[in-house]
Amino acid sequence: MRTSLARALLVAMAPRVNLPARVYAVSGQEWALYFDQLVVPLSGIRAEAAYDFDVTCAVGRQQAERFVLSPGDAPAAGEYPLTVDVWDRGVKVASGTTTLTVRAGTAGAGQTRKILFAGDSLT
Repeated sequence: MRTSLARALLVAMAPRVNLPARVYAVSGQEWALYFDQLVVPLSGIRAEAAYDFDVTCAVGRQQAERFVLSPGDAPAAGEYPLTVDVWDRGVKVASGTTTLTVRAGTAGAGQTRKILFAGDSLT
């Protein structure tokens, strides 16, 4: 009974995984998904210190603080399901999924684009 109560409390106080439906990367360029930006722990400490993360994806590799595609990985252009599971003391407390869309490094070659970036100092 005590174990199931502790497990229920961990799940009830669990963070929410903030992932968009789709994320984009360019083959041959570094791309990273930082765990600290996916969840906000209740305690206010860094997410990778508060929780354990497990990423499942056919491309890339997991590091302590992030999931990364490095230039040497150069996955084929395509769509890859990506799942992030969040664990707290051996209990899976949250999960999120997205689609990692990888584009070829030559996509858009020869085209001129204009981009406007807007933001504020709080981001």
